[in-house]
Amino acid sequence: MLLIWSGERPTCAGWYWYKPPGIDEPRLVNVDNGRIDAKLMADLGPPNNLVDVNRIKGQWAGPLEPPG
Repeated sequence: MLLIWSGERPTCAGWYWYKPPGIDEPRLVNVDNGRIDAKLMADLGPPNNLVDVNRIKGQWAGPLEPPG
Protein backbone atom coordinates (compact mmCIF):
# COMPACT_ATOMS: atom_id res chain seq x y z
CA MET A 1 0.00 0.00 0.00
CA LEU A 2 1.43 3.34 -1.05
CA LEU A 3 1.14 5.99 1.66
CA ILE A 4 0.51 9.60 0.69
CA TRP A 5 1.22 12.66 2.83
CA SER A 6 -1.90 14.48 3.99
CA GLY A 7 -2.73 17.39 6.27
CA GLU A 8 -5.62 15.35 7.67
CA ARG A 9 -4.97 14.19 11.20
CA PRO A 10 -5.27 10.52 12.23
CA THR A 11 -8.78 9.25 12.94
CA CYS A 12 -7.83 5.86 14.39
CA ALA A 13 -5.06 4.37 16.51
CA GLY A 14 -1.91 3.02 14.84
CA TRP A 15 1.59 3.88 13.70
CA TYR A 16 1.92 6.89 11.41
CA TRP A 17 4.65 8.75 9.59
CA TYR A 18 4.60 12.37 10.76
CA LYS A 19 6.35 15.38 9.24
CA PRO A 20 6.29 18.64 11.25
CA PRO A 21 6.02 21.94 9.34
CA GLY A 22 9.39 23.08 7.98
CA ILE A 23 11.10 19.73 8.68
CA ASP A 24 12.00 17.42 5.79
CA GLU A 25 12.82 14.36 7.91
CA PRO A 26 9.68 12.35 8.82
CA ARG A 27 9.43 10.36 12.02
CA LEU A 28 7.42 7.33 13.07
CA VAL A 29 4.79 8.15 15.71
CA ASN A 30 2.46 5.93 17.72
CA VAL A 31 -1.12 7.24 17.93
CA ASP A 32 -3.42 5.68 20.52
CA ASN A 33 -6.54 6.43 22.56
CA GLY A 34 -6.01 8.60 25.64
CA ARG A 35 -6.09 7.08 29.09
CA ILE A 36 -8.88 9.28 30.44
CA ASP A 37 -11.07 9.84 27.38
CA ALA A 38 -11.35 8.70 23.77
CA LYS A 39 -9.13 11.45 22.32
CA LEU A 40 -6.41 10.24 19.99
CA MET A 41 -3.01 11.04 21.42
CA ALA A 42 0.35 10.98 19.62
CA ASP A 43 3.50 10.00 21.49
CA LEU A 44 5.99 12.62 20.28
CA GLY A 45 8.75 11.36 22.58
CA PRO A 46 10.64 11.10 24.74
CA PRO A 47 8.33 8.23 25.65
CA ASN A 48 4.95 9.24 27.05
CA ASN A 49 4.97 12.84 25.79
CA LEU A 50 1.34 12.42 24.72
CA VAL A 51 -0.27 15.22 22.70
CA ASP A 52 -3.83 15.44 21.34
CA VAL A 53 -3.53 14.88 17.56
CA ASN A 54 -5.96 17.76 16.98
CA ARG A 55 -3.32 20.13 18.39
CA ILE A 56 -0.49 18.90 16.14
CA LYS A 57 0.25 20.68 12.87
CA GLY A 58 2.04 18.91 10.05
CA GLN A 59 1.58 16.11 7.55
CA TRP A 60 0.59 12.53 8.28
CA ALA A 61 0.79 9.23 6.38
CA GLY A 62 -0.80 6.05 7.69
CA PRO A 63 -1.79 4.10 9.62
CA LEU A 64 0.85 1.50 8.77
CA GLU A 65 -0.38 -2.03 8.23
CA PRO A 66 1.47 -5.16 9.34
CA PRO A 67 3.22 -7.11 6.57
CA GLY A 68 1.11 -9.80 4.93
